[in-house]
Amino acid sequence: MALSTPMTGLLNTPQEFKGPADSPEFKDKVYLVRKSNQTEQALFVSWLEKRAKDACGRSTDLPEEVQDKMLAGVMHDIIAGDYEWGGPQYLEAARKPHGLAYLIHLQLREKNPECDFDFCKRMVLERFGEIARFILGAESQADPKVKEALAVIFPDLFGSPSVSSTSNSRTNRTARRRKKSRS
Repeated sequence: MALSTPMTGLLNTPQEFKGPADSPEFKDKVYLVRKSNQTEQALFVSWLEKRAKDACGRSTDLPEEVQDKMLAGVMHDIIAGDYEWGGPQYLEAARKPHGLAYLIHLQLREKNPECDFDFCKRMVLERFGEIARFILGAESQADPKVKEALAVIFPDLFGSPSVSSTSNSRTNRTARRRKKSRS
């Protein structure tokens, strides 16, 4: 699976997730996660739309007209189908631990009362950690560029990519362009 593929690609076939290691009573329990049904898909889409609208409302430091424009943009995207199952906003959310955990929570909550959102997020972060350890191999031998790429793909797990390396590369490119234009 390519790194740009949403983690939900894991869910196109049934997958087993173990309970989080920090939950002694559930750490050895195996949960079977499958492709989402239509009800779960609709609930996920509604959750995404609500999160986007709520984010506009939380921007209280911005002028009201800016908040209104943000909300209008979100509503435009909703109407255009960007938040629909398989749409760009779905793909963005589904490749991150937060979104994938919510999808899993929707599937498991009925038969497994312990599977609240926080519980599922811990399970997903552990799975992401397993994948990252596999990709990185031994931590001490990992290429810093690989770590940086993983931070871009999985910011919840690896933190944001370092600003200094990003800004330095831009600064260096700008300096090279200026030097070429003077020549």
